[in-house]
Amino acid sequence: MITNEDQLFGEVAQALVDDNLQKIIITGSGTSYHGGVCAKAFLEKVTGLQVEVLYPFLINENTFNDRLNTLLIGISQDGGSYSTYNAMKLAQSQKAKTLSMAGYPGVFIDTVANYVATVPCGEEKAGAKTKGFHCTILNLMLLGLQIGQKRNTITPAKKAELLARLKKTISNMPDIITNSIVWVETIKEDFVNASEVRLIGSKELYGTVLEGALKLLETIRVPVSGYEAEEFVHGIYNAINSKSFLIILDSNHQSDKLMQLAQVLHDYTNNIYAVGANVAINENNFHFDFVNDPDFAIFEYVIPVEIMCAIVPQEKGIDPATPMDPKFHQKMGSKKF
Repeated sequence: MITNEDQLFGEVAQALVDDNLQKIIITGSGTSYHGGVCAKAFLEKVTGLQVEVLYPFLINENTFNDRLNTLLIGISQDGGSYSTYNAMKLAQSQKAKTLSMAGYPGVFIDTVANYVATVPCGEEKAGAKTKGFHCTILNLMLLGLQIGQKRNTITPAKKAELLARLKKTISNMPDIITNSIVWVETIKEDFVNASEVRLIGSKELYGTVLEGALKLLETIRVPVSGYEAEEFVHGIYNAINSKSFLIILDSNHQSDKLMQLAQVLHDYTNNIYAVGANVAINENNFHFDFVNDPDFAIFEYVIPVEIMCAIVPQEKGIDPATPMDPKFHQKMGSKKF
């Protein structure tokens, strides 16, 4: 994807800049929404534009009252989401331009898109999307770099530096996978009996926390929720008890706060598992040399959780690649197949 970024996004980015693009709205549900949350800060930095991330149900005519030249990016991994399609159609009725991002070309949401930027991640065989999540974020980031380059909000040198840092993070991912497997194998029996799980992380990892919570919920099939650290301490802690399981993602941005939180909550539960480069070395924690790039750590910290989603369900007799009801969306009429 990085090698082909000019071919993938150059023409689209130029057309948007020529049309005096002023604002970007990203919409999608579930994993698609979380990908937008992860990419938002980076997009704002490199494009110099206002970027919003909204669930499709929050988009209405008033969303476009500012009359800015707006691009609505609709994301749907399989391309069949009716809610995303309807949000894109509404955007067009309000004179906004639309761009579709799906994992396959020629899908439903492409039919209501002014521009198509297919996420070239190949077939996603698992019901709980993983590589689609990583590649959606990358797709958004590469589009942002192309827009920034053509708007002159980033220099060629700055773009090259960002890509070099991105590649450094990506090159670290295979080792994260290998070491995550070892870690999860040692703690998997703990999570087989978990009745509820909470993920906590710093604001830079908020999209990762949301995605990790969804993936766990989809695969281990117990209640799971995700919170930014400051939000967690404003009331959520009241529900912690001896049966609570906590996973803390510590990317060094709020380490003192997160480790203080872990220490306090140890008075109520022993089921606390921390992930990071500076976490204490013990039987529960995943201590690893993450790159911790401020822009790209989002790619790293979701991996241990994704590995957990692959291994723990099998211990529970669950096939993590198959949804509980493979015909659910047909029954609900929520996606076009």
